[in-house]
Amino acid sequence: MGFSAHQMVELNQELIDFLEKKEFFELKLKTDKQVNDLLYYTQQKLAELWKSRPIWSLPDGLSSIPSKISRGNNHSGYPFQVFDFPSSFSQTDIFTFRVIVWYGQHFSCNLIASGIFLRYVEDRLPALANKNTRLLLDDNPWSNSLLETHNLLIDKESITQATTFIKKNQSIRLFRLFSMNQINSIHRLTLECFNDWFSADLA
Repeated sequence: MGFSAHQMVELNQELIDFLEKKEFFELKLKTDKQVNDLLYYTQQKLAELWKSRPIWSLPDGLSSIPSKISRGNNHSGYPFQVFDFPSSFSQTDIFTFRVIVWYGQHFSCNLIASGIFLRYVEDRLPALANKNTRLLLDDNPWSNSLLETHNLLIDKESITQATTFIKKNQSIRLFRLFSMNQINSIHRLTLECFNDWFSADLA
């Protein structure tokens, strides 16, 4: 088995100083733990809200079991934590309410859908008009890097454009974007978003 060739590199003093600072790594661990706790609490409150009403405007077959909080250190160069709940995943058909905290950037509430669930989103658009909801205008719904620049605000005037985009794509993403200075309100903002998007009163 061969090895790829690598060039000799030397770290500059700035990087060496960074590696020597325990405080940064201790702060990262503390931040990870507290964000994780925030997301588990948010998911718990979301499950309670879902169970509190007999009827929601949600597709059948979604998992009612809260998911594990996933985390990583390199989503386009930055750490992240995320959960999908409620959700349904198959090879061709996806429906997930996804909450993402993307360090150094923002956090967001999202509806990612593909396959049979695209019609649900299309039919739901009039109820989402003027609900501070945006459609990602990109063919990769899993990317976060274009949320701020490639999007369409859903209102009565843009429903036709949004519908056309959904019909032309195999998967789509609706979202609400929040700044990190709102992170301590993530549970409230998430529940408000879920209620605005899926309340049966809007059907």
